[in-house]
Amino acid sequence: IPAFTGEGAKKNEYLNSPALRFSPDYKLEEAEFLASLDEQIKKLNENLDTLGFDPQFNQLEKKRLAYMVYGPLPIYPLYHPYYAQAPDFKPTDAFYNKLVSAITEDEALIGMNWYQEALIGRVQAMAAKDLEDRDNLTFTKKQLDYVEQNFKNPAVVEYLVDQIVTAYVKDSGVDHLAEVAPVYSAKVTDPAKKAKFDELCAKWARIAVGQPSPSFKYLDINGKEVSLADLAGKYVYIDTWATWCGPCIQESPAFTALSEKYPDIEFLQISRDEQKEAWESYIAHKNSPLTQYNSVDMELAEGWQLFYIPRFILVDKEQKIIDAYAPRPSSTEIIT
Repeated sequence: IPAFTGEGAKKNEYLNSPALRFSPDYKLEEAEFLASLDEQIKKLNENLDTLGFDPQFNQLEKKRLAYMVYGPLPIYPLYHPYYAQAPDFKPTDAFYNKLVSAITEDEALIGMNWYQEALIGRVQAMAAKDLEDRDNLTFTKKQLDYVEQNFKNPAVVEYLVDQIVTAYVKDSGVDHLAEVAPVYSAKVTDPAKKAKFDELCAKWARIAVGQPSPSFKYLDINGKEVSLADLAGKYVYIDTWATWCGPCIQESPAFTALSEKYPDIEFLQISRDEQKEAWESYIAHKNSPLTQYNSVDMELAEGWQLFYIPRFILVDKEQKIIDAYAPRPSSTEIIT
């Protein structure tokens, strides 16, 4: 624990105490998991009561502790099947009732990161509860519907709608934004939020369907300079990936298989590895027949709005965008 001095030393020592660190056991069965969270919050609250802090601090801290402990509830349905090797696991109604009762509407806590994460988690978990099709647009609409039906405080609703629609644009761009934009316009009134959202949309509008593709010019694995302009007259399917990215590596065989099935399409792989040696070693080991680049420059990230990988991009013969968020090579949608 760091050494603290001054008036707030005791509180800072408490807030930095290892005793506050909590890692839930997702392997536990549902009832045991819920009981373990209840037991943890009881223990933390009892400890807090012995420290002699002022009532105002204790009141706020108990709320923070609650969201720290119950914050993992929304991801239990995703994590338990993996950790318990129980792929058919489905939470009971009791689990969802606990989720809703533990993570509630509280405008005063909107600025608290533990609360923010728990609140968004609740919305996502409840929206996904009976959702078969998890495409991003459908999931986003489900979340917005859940917020509209279950939250009343305007500030909480504004926060949630801004987060949900912004996340959608960051993931999927603006090609279908019109389907969720009316909700955003109706619920978000804060000028700063709206300005930030408009700026994000403007960036994505530059890579909407039919827009000219951002250009690039890089050295390939053999040191030859190749630019997107050199590939005019060909469809181009781009894979942004990295050697440290598990999902990227999982898609690689399907990407290569597609390149063999469609020889008239140019298949490019752009690694985002900061350690260029790791990339070179990986490519040498794999002996890939595909055009390989390595680029960590911010211009690429900014131009394509690359917030995560893997990301796949499809460009037409005139170097206009067909899909800046193209289906993965392992999906049936990309064949279509």
